[in-house]
Amino acid sequence: MKEKNIINYQIRLCLFFLIVCSIVCPVSSAPLMNTSTQDSIIVDFDQFATDVFNQSDIPGMAIAITDRSHILYAKGFGMTSLENPQPVTPDTIFLINSMSKAFTSAIVGILIDRGVFSWNDTVVSILPDFALSDPKTTREITISDLLVHNSGLFEYDGDLLFRMGLKSNDIVHQMRYLETEKPFRSGYGYNNLHYFVASEMINKKTGYPLSYTLKDLLLTPLGMQNTSIGFDFLSSPETTRCGFADHHIISENGYVPVPMDKDYLYGEYGEVGAGGISSNVIDMTKWLRLWLNEGKISGNRVLQNETIREILRPANTIASGPGFNFTYAKGWVVKCDPMLPYPVIWHNGATAGMSSYNGFIPEEGIGIVVLTNAGENGVADFIGDTFMFMISNPTDYYEFTNISALGSDIRPTAPVSPYSGVKPGTYDYSGLQGSYLNNYYGEMNIRNESGDFIVELGPRPLRLNLTPVNKTSSLFRFEPLIQNVSTPDGLFSFTYNSDNKVETISAQGLTNPDRPPVIFSRVS
Repeated sequence: MKEKNIINYQIRLCLFFLIVCSIVCPVSSAPLMNTSTQDSIIVDFDQFATDVFNQSDIPGMAIAITDRSHILYAKGFGMTSLENPQPVTPDTIFLINSMSKAFTSAIVGILIDRGVFSWNDTVVSILPDFALSDPKTTREITISDLLVHNSGLFEYDGDLLFRMGLKSNDIVHQMRYLETEKPFRSGYGYNNLHYFVASEMINKKTGYPLSYTLKDLLLTPLGMQNTSIGFDFLSSPETTRCGFADHHIISENGYVPVPMDKDYLYGEYGEVGAGGISSNVIDMTKWLRLWLNEGKISGNRVLQNETIREILRPANTIASGPGFNFTYAKGWVVKCDPMLPYPVIWHNGATAGMSSYNGFIPEEGIGIVVLTNAGENGVADFIGDTFMFMISNPTDYYEFTNISALGSDIRPTAPVSPYSGVKPGTYDYSGLQGSYLNNYYGEMNIRNESGDFIVELGPRPLRLNLTPVNKTSSLFRFEPLIQNVSTPDGLFSFTYNSDNKVETISAQGLTNPDRPPVIFSRVS
């Protein structure tokens, strides 16, 4: 599951609002606003959200705002799909992406409340087959370390295996072959694999798949009837009744739909705790009210107060600067900002074709969720974050709603590759064909299919197309074979043996383009 860095856009927003800070009055702590002020803000917010949507060109979006007891605002914008357009409503179901992580943390918290887990349980005490490259980390890493991204792995590294067809338990086994970026517990490194492992720990301790545990411990108690995990939801009565938003990515011609074939769905909607949940904004207001009411819903306690505090406790610094601080808790990010009297607790998410945001301010007793069916944009973040500033600055927020300052983020252009590429038929590829092996990614096959050279990875498999960067080098670009799927996309470089056969392949960009290349060695 490829995602943008969850913090970069928020930092840009923070800098934008800090500039605004120089022309508006400083914020001071204040009691909760009265109802008329709140209603006025929501009227202005509706106009702001409409303006952002109209300028963004994204196909569809849904937003809901809730206080501790009921929905204050719920609205759909645009269409569910560019191919089969239906109006988006507050009931339309979207993939919520990495906002799923907080559900995993909450499940762990409930199981801790019931004596099944403790925050200090080591991974190997529950999953004996688990290992990382460093023996000390393997012995000592706990479920708490996983949930705050404290392992030392490279950000976003390694989660391509799920798209290749490996199950979560197989991925957990393979993690021993991943390189680390930094020492254990020495700093933040966002990685979906942490929540893959946490999911497996939950499965092992409960004896049930995550879908059952999620429904039993959270969805049913919260009344979230239109929320599910995995891709079987597409044929469910709930999805048929509510409608589902298709994925869209940006191209040279604007947003285009992502093909919803089963292999693609498996990679995006797998039953894992990192990002596989689908929901609508109505259900998500129930989720936010659980946190606004400190673990209670409709008077019934779901999470203990102490557990809520532990989940939301800032634990791992992501970024900080003059006057602002971003810290990862357990499935949530805590943001402190000079323009806000109270911390904002939030998380966003993005895959190839959808992006989302949810956040709340406990002291204000209010939260917001924004779901969109378009990837590679900052619309959900911008709308959600701006609403938090409006609520916190009820008498002077108009400068915060200046959408012109962030136009390139809410209306992105298609990424342009620096590699022109030419037709493979003009080259001698005879030395490329064969099988190659990497300890983590397993076997990779390269073969000629009617003049095109195709890479296959994994048991499903994931299929990539190879094209040369230029006529003189052994540098090749790889990209998805399925049209309109934006991940992965990177470069292969080769070394040759004396028989002019490729001996090793260096792959840059399989998951994280900033990590060292992944090396595959020829086996046949």
